Amino acid sequence: MTTNFSIANFLRGDFHLARSGILYGVGNSLQRLVGVCLLPIYSEYISPDEFGVIGLLVVLPLILVPLFSLGLSSSISICYFNVETPAERNTVMASSIFITTVSAFCLTIVSAPLIDVISDLVIWSSHFGEYVAVIILTVSFTVLLLPLQLEQQFQSQPVSYFVVSLLGAGVTSFVGLYTILVLEVGGIGILISNLSGQMMIWFSLTILRRCKNIVLRLPSKKFGKELIFKGAQVLPS
Repeated sequence: MTTNFSIANFLRGDFHLARSGILYGVGNSLQRLVGVCLLPIYSEYISPDEFGVIGLLVVLPLILVPLFSLGLSSSISICYFNVETPAERNTVMASSIFITTVSAFCLTIVSAPLIDVISDLVIWSSHFGEYVAVIILTVSFTVLLLPLQLEQQFQSQPVSYFVVSLLGAGVTSFVGLYTILVLEVGGIGILISNLSGQMMIWFSLTILRRCKNIVLRLPSKKFGKELIFKGAQVLPS
């Protein structure tokens, strides 16, 4: 009887772990999957040259997201689980949200006057500044999302994480189809749709955080230093 009960508990826990992993994994991939699914439709309205420009600009998030996230994807986990009380963990999250907000703000402000320069460096043309501007904003929201998404995972909220990701993917699809098929803005419509999806996810997770009645705490200088120090150790990798 005891053995059967233990096996049942084990299988139940195993199922819960697998379910959570699937929901988190699919949630993380939804926006990319939407882009792949809509690619045949977009190809009828976007020229190969514009696809080439977008392909070249993909390098920007690959460089900027790790740089401006300051290695917090690792350091938040370390600092969060190094403390035990809910109040301390909430302060860790408040500190990480503050750091990513400052980092995203700095990225946006520093990049603003250099948009055409960045365009010229990456695409060898300064005529795609608006493309670069949208990508910079998308990177900023990706950085802002980091602590909010991690908090969902730390608190074992796979369903809400998946639903929010699904909402973001829905917004990405709608904005992409509307800007490209109806407004006929061309390739930049893909970038605008990705930005819109990221903004929706950030907004939804922020609202969700408030609905859970999480006590708002001021960022901690102690945790802030620890987050940056531990994050800096993984930046070279």
